[in-house]
Amino acid sequence: MSTAELQKLAADVAVELRRRALSRRCEWCGSSFVPKSAKGRFCSPRCRVAAHRNLLPGELTSRARWVRWSAAKVPLTVDGDPAKANDASTWTTYENAKASAAGVGVGFVLNGDGIACIDVDDCITDGAVDDRVWDLIDATEGVFMVEISPSGNGVHIWHHGAAGKGSRRLENGLKVERYSKGRYVTVTGRRLGNHG
Repeated sequence: MSTAELQKLAADVAVELRRRALSRRCEWCGSSFVPKSAKGRFCSPRCRVAAHRNLLPGELTSRARWVRWSAAKVPLTVDGDPAKANDASTWTTYENAKASAAGVGVGFVLNGDGIACIDVDDCITDGAVDDRVWDLIDATEGVFMVEISPSGNGVHIWHHGAAGKGSRRLENGLKVERYSKGRYVTVTGRRLGNHG
């Protein structure tokens, strides 16, 4: 190879390495892309618009198992009183929860009827989702929504799953919590990936 060919090859390799270092996954469709800015979260305007619609799936909104939550992530009724994950009289419909001004957001109660949630903490850094999260999503059956958690650095993987005992452990280096009953989970509607 000539010197000019070696220099061109070195430049091409440098460009590819830079592209790989800068690439991340689109928060809506999950495809890999190189953002135009450090804050780029979506691969296209279409994905950005779809993600900002914040539509929640009927699997959640059709059930009257909604609560509000405080800044300290304590579940609340629509009136601002304490709510309980084991007391249906403290839950309400999605519409009522969304319309309430109590607390800072809405949450969904898991009661063992086949709706489950995997909560993965500290897996988004500077807008980039850890690739192991995508592997976990792909390995989970019945996923119908993946959303960014209130902190902005975690995800909730909502899926259909059998009721079981909750767990909190490291899985493939990720901080993973799995719940299907006796808990409530905050809901942001900030979709990650085109699920549901």
